[in-house]
Amino acid sequence: MHHEFAFVCDYADDCGGKITAIGLGFDRIYAQHLPYIHPLFFFVAKVRATPAEVGEKEANILVLNEDGKKLFDARGPLSVAMFEKGTAPSFQIVFRFEGFCFPDYGDYSLHLVLSGNEICSVPIRVVSPPSTA
Repeated sequence: MHHEFAFVCDYADDCGGKITAIGLGFDRIYAQHLPYIHPLFFFVAKVRATPAEVGEKEANILVLNEDGKKLFDARGPLSVAMFEKGTAPSFQIVFRFEGFCFPDYGDYSLHLVLSGNEICSVPIRVVSPPSTA
């Protein structure tokens, strides 16, 4: 399996296989104070498989800090299925984070792991706002 794209954004929805996203592709969050509670963001990925990879998988979405410590770990079943003969199976992940706490300034990463294999990761850096002087 491989990812075709992955990003974080302000809002996303999967409407019948078509992703709608707003404010996509940011990699920096400006935090006035710590810990910082980010009100809402989404992790989005599109994954393409081969016919040999069809079947039940365990999906994990992880958030790690720069030291590799897990701050978040969501797990659940995922069924990878063939939709049309001769077409490689694909699926999309749209995962909502609401009220997520970033405890420190620094680098973080979001990861999509399927049955123990990392498919993709997206970095995010939490920094103090730039000076306006």
